[in-house]
Amino acid sequence: MIRILTNTGDIARPWAKKHLQKVLKPGMKACVVAMSDFADVHDQKTWERDYGAGGIWKRAYEEPLRSFGIRDVTWISPYRESRDEMVKAIDEADLLILPGGAPDLFMKKIRRFGLKNVIRQKDRIWGISAGAMVQLGDYHITPDDDYDTFSWQTGLGILDFDLECHFTGSRHQRESMARAMAERGLETWALYEEGGLLIRDGEITVMGQVEHHRAADVCAGA
Repeated sequence: MIRILTNTGDIARPWAKKHLQKVLKPGMKACVVAMSDFADVHDQKTWERDYGAGGIWKRAYEEPLRSFGIRDVTWISPYRESRDEMVKAIDEADLLILPGGAPDLFMKKIRRFGLKNVIRQKDRIWGISAGAMVQLGDYHITPDDDYDTFSWQTGLGILDFDLECHFTGSRHQRESMARAMAERGLETWALYEEGGLLIRDGEITVMGQVEHHRAADVCAGA
């Protein structure tokens, strides 16, 4: 089992590539489950704006993949593909990509199309920001420009720790992490913008700039 967790799609940079070139191989077939957007994407037309030809996210993900020799990329739209077509694309992929956006809305679509177990069974998954968070069991959302309040959400249940994505080291984020660890007791990995995790058969490799925090440290006042 291989799980890749990052904040950004720009994994062609040295902090990530030196690790990921061991697991991302030329000729692999990738599939992007592109249904993680906020409410401004609500039909195929608005979906195409982001993920269609010339779309910003299409470029952001496909260009780094090409640096690994991965050029066969399928994009799943919740407004275009049927569930059967989605399952077929996911099953045929060597690498499943869960993109960034709104993790809670992402999980709602995953449940609506009955894709939870299909995704969980994949051997290689790369999650970016929201796509990293939804791989967890329980995960917290820190208030920011998109979310007004702290909340707990339920993900796919593949990994049993917590994340703080887009970490800057701010007091606000540290307080949110401390609250999350006190409430659920989960160890937490804080990913700076150029930071991520590669998990290979349960063994975690830190990529770039990452902080690791344990609930026991919070309880001890560390």
